[in-house]
Amino acid sequence: MVHERVPMAFRLLTIVLALVAAGTAGDGGIKSCNYGQELYRSGNQVYFLIVVGVLVILTSTIRVLLFDVRKLRLPSARSLVTFDSLFLVLTFASAVAVAASPVGSSVCSGIDEDIQILLQEVCEFKCSNVVAAVVTMFMASVGFVLDVLFTTGAIAVGSGQLPAEDFTFGETSGSPRSQKANANRDSAEV
Repeated sequence: MVHERVPMAFRLLTIVLALVAAGTAGDGGIKSCNYGQELYRSGNQVYFLIVVGVLVILTSTIRVLLFDVRKLRLPSARSLVTFDSLFLVLTFASAVAVAASPVGSSVCSGIDEDIQILLQEVCEFKCSNVVAAVVTMFMASVGFVLDVLFTTGAIAVGSGQLPAEDFTFGETSGSPRSQKANANRDSAEV
């Protein structure tokens, strides 16, 4: 059982990761790049990651402010799981889209470092920013997985007070009638 503030901490971490992903992807300078016969066009995938990052930042910030900070009444668990699942799919899809784009798979994969250095100079982008955006957006999708686990109760959330331990060693098993019969039998033996 985790403390009741842990889910909010993971939501805030997801917001920060989406902010880093959108910021580093936007700073990467990705655009269409022609080099010889090759056309490295990855702008659409990177813009998709940026848009998903901005959506995650806005909607998750509103959710944290309304339901975690102001403590307004939560919507149903089904709607929260639907919200988290939608953004889980979007964040994961955007990370995969950028990783599978021509810049992510051909240039920044580290297969040929000479081409990587040459294309970074010619096309004016940074592979480190592209890789950072992919990794942080993937980590944001893991944050949504954890949020679904907290919402569904797969990871128990408590207020900090642990329940009292049961030292009866199974003596109270059974129906109330059988428990009473066992108690009467034990008191008669003494």
